[in-house]
Amino acid sequence: MDTTDLTPEQAEPDDVMSSGRSPVLRSEGPARKPFGISLTLWSVLAVLAVTVGGVVVVQWATRSSESPSQESALSGIEVTIPYRESPTASVTSSQPTASARATPSSTPTAVPTGTAPATTRPSSSRPSTGQAAPPVADTPRAPTTTSDTPDDTPTEDETDEPADTPAEDEVAAPGVDLAASAVVRASSQLPGLSAANVTDGSIGTYWESYASYPQTLTVDLGEVTTVGRLVISLPERWYERTQTLSVQGSADGSSYTRLKGSASYRFESESPDNQVTITVPQSEIRYLRLTYTAVNGWHAAQLSDLSVHSS
Repeated sequence: MDTTDLTPEQAEPDDVMSSGRSPVLRSEGPARKPFGISLTLWSVLAVLAVTVGGVVVVQWATRSSESPSQESALSGIEVTIPYRESPTASVTSSQPTASARATPSSTPTAVPTGTAPATTRPSSSRPSTGQAAPPVADTPRAPTTTSDTPDDTPTEDETDEPADTPAEDEVAAPGVDLAASAVVRASSQLPGLSAANVTDGSIGTYWESYASYPQTLTVDLGEVTTVGRLVISLPERWYERTQTLSVQGSADGSSYTRLKGSASYRFESESPDNQVTITVPQSEIRYLRLTYTAVNGWHAAQLSDLSVHSS
C-alpha cells in the first residue's frame, strides 16, 4: 500500500500496528461547553444549588415547628383594605379574625358596616420596625377673646319704661280725694240738681232724684285704684234725716261687687259738716255706685258731696 498520499492521521494506524504499540486515542478538537459555560463553572453552580436548597429545607422545617407562635404574633397585625361601600347593599364578613381565633373567650364587638374594626393590639414579641406611631392632631380651639367695649344690651332689670311710672299696686295717700272732679251718672235727677254737683267741691250744691226708689249714683274714678273709705255729705243746717243705701264697686263698669250692704245713715241737723263716713274693705275698683232704697225726712234721694279715699 502506497502511503505517500495519506495524511499523518491516516498513516498512523499502520505505523502503530507495525511497531507493535497500543493505539492512542486522540481528541478531534477542544471539549464542548454546554450553553457556552465551562464544566468547572457548572460544577460550582451545582454546589451552590445544593447548598441553597439545604438552607431552604432547614428554614422551612424550623418555621413549621414555630407556626403556633407565629400565628400568635400575627394577631397583632392589622390590615385595612379600603373599599367603596355599595349604596344599595353592604357585606359584612362573618369570618373571625386571627385575634378572635387566638382568644376565643373574648366577647365579640359589633362593628358598623363599612367601618374598619378597632382592635386592641396585644404586646408582641416581634421586633419593632423602628417607625413611630403618627401623632394625634389636637382639635383646634377657638381663642377666647375679651373686649373692653361696654355692652349696650339692656339687662332684665333695665327697661325702656320711664322711671316715674307708678306701680300697679301703688296706693294713694289716705287724704287724697280720688273722686275730685270725677264723672258722675245718676238714675234720675231734677232740673238744676244734676249728679255733677256731688264732685264739684262745693258743699252748697247738691243732687236730688225723683221721688221713687231705688235710685243709683255712679262715680267713674278714671282708673282702677284702691278704695277703702268714702264720705257722703248734705248741705249744712239741713233738717235731720236718715238715708238707707248700699255700696257696690266694679273694675270694668259692667260687673259690680257689693262692698257694703244696705244700711241706714243718720244726718244730724245741728252738725256743721252734716256728713257720714262709710268704711269698706279695700278693693281695686274704678266705678263706685251708691244705691238708695229709702229716705226718712224727705221724699227723694239727695247728696251734696262725695269724697273717696284709699283708707
